Amino acid sequence: TLIHREMPAEAVYVVENRRYFLPHLSTTFHGRDIMAPVAAHLANGLDPRECGRGTDRLEILPVAHRAEVDGDVVRGSVLYADRFGTLITNINEDQLPVSRVGPCKFDVLVNGANIGPVRSAFFDVAQGEPVALIGSSGMLEIAINRGSAVERFGPAAAVRVEVR
Repeated sequence: TLIHREMPAEAVYVVENRRYFLPHLSTTFHGRDIMAPVAAHLANGLDPRECGRGTDRLEILPVAHRAEVDGDVVRGSVLYADRFGTLITNINEDQLPVSRVGPCKFDVLVNGANIGPVRSAFFDVAQGEPVALIGSSGMLEIAINRGSAVERFGPAAAVRVEVR
């Protein structure tokens, strides 16, 4: 995952102590029934060793990669699209070009089309126009003010993003 690359795990535990799961487990929603309750217990101070036995096995799945930084150019891709059609990229806010006196005026290109600089809010562009924003996750997002970036630019897997 992107997180593991930035902050490698100090220890890994098998989540198997049913005491911290929801009482009734579905066959398909383990994120809701197992992982979310365990994460809540951990956030409240549960010792990770209480979740289950430690393991040396950690499988890193090739799900996402970091954006490529080459001087003042950042090349990335789209990780996923949300239910509004907003494209969430793998470009972290910290990867954007900056100067010694603050953020540079840089442009965002989506599939080669310049959509202008990163903006603060949707209302910074007219209705129906594309906008690049930093989302709540700290990642660069591509949206259409009152529209769908997926409809405008295509499926998430096909979209390439460049900041320069």
